[in-house]
Amino acid sequence: LVSMGAFFSRRRPDWIPPNEKLDEFCSKANSWNTEESLRGWKIGKDGAKFADALAKDSTVGSLDLSYNGLGDHEATKIGEAIRKNTQLKKLNLSNNHIHEDGAEGLAAAFKPKEGARQGVDDACNTTLTTLNLRNNSIGREGAVAIAEICGSESLVDINLYWNNIGLRGILAVVEALRGKDPKKFRKCDLRYNLIQHDPDEDDVELVGDLRKALAESPVSGQIHVDPHYRKGGD
Repeated sequence: LVSMGAFFSRRRPDWIPPNEKLDEFCSKANSWNTEESLRGWKIGKDGAKFADALAKDSTVGSLDLSYNGLGDHEATKIGEAIRKNTQLKKLNLSNNHIHEDGAEGLAAAFKPKEGARQGVDDACNTTLTTLNLRNNSIGREGAVAIAEICGSESLVDINLYWNNIGLRGILAVVEALRGKDPKKFRKCDLRYNLIQHDPDEDDVELVGDLRKALAESPVSGQIHVDPHYRKGGD
């Protein structure tokens, strides 16, 4: 029989501190599986280190980074990484601590850098199909930044559920989706976004504008909003 002392002294993968676990994973970039889940690894500020590895990888197609305490700096670094990574198709950043700056950093990955030389350093992401930012706090301005990249031909599945983006943010995204092909576009989830009255905005007018935009959108059926934003329900 194995003694209890010998049993508890064994090194188990589950007991490896998250930073050591991450170091080992990052060292294997370019040999990652096509689907990888780092859900709940508590990566936190080591997200920048992970982003460096992601920029070099050419194997992973679906990546789950949910529940990792990632903030704006880490989201921006991941944005820089996916600008260079042409293999990644699905990115899950749900349940982190991403705010306006992080959303803007991610959105920048889909646009050529300002002053970039054509064919030299003007690369931007054209391959990501799914971006999941569920349950962060990107706010209205973060939603406007994401709206600016909704025209990306590759993006067909966007999740901004529970992000406090408000009416103006919801409207910006809905209007930005007008040009999407209903045969290719899958969905955009805009539900459970806190609506707080802004004294500088006319809420009634905004709701009217939103209902009109939804009614006129060719992908209206693929846009999920709270029922009261549609006449007759969602």
